[in-house]
Amino acid sequence: MKKLPDWEDRFHLFLMRNRTRPFSWGDWDCCKFTNHAVRAITGQDLIPDSLAWHDEESALKAISGYGKTLGMSVQRAAIAAGLEKADKGDARKGDVVVVKEFGKQAAGICDGFAILCPSDGGYTYKPKGLSQRVFRIP
Repeated sequence: MKKLPDWEDRFHLFLMRNRTRPFSWGDWDCCKFTNHAVRAITGQDLIPDSLAWHDEESALKAISGYGKTLGMSVQRAAIAAGLEKADKGDARKGDVVVVKEFGKQAAGICDGFAILCPSDGGYTYKPKGLSQRVFRIP
């Protein structure tokens, strides 16, 4: 998996078009949002075709079966796709990031300033200091 030549334009267009899209399990949750962002940047999916869910319960079951935790699942998918591990203090624009806040993990994408994750009202912005794992698309 590699970034497309016009990845920055594609990424910004993706963010602009989806800025008010509400959270929805199996459609626009943190993993699906991150996958769509990666697809905008690379033209390829990060989530394996074998993983699917439609609600919180089935999402937790898919995560548990694939990598036990969200962080380990994202790491497994990222490494399988050829993403490179980066220092958790060095998240850059376009990086896939796992954050932890209030004891819960979430997947997101770095816009260069913060980690974006979906929420009921559009994006929520998490400080880069909450990053637990960072993966860079070459």
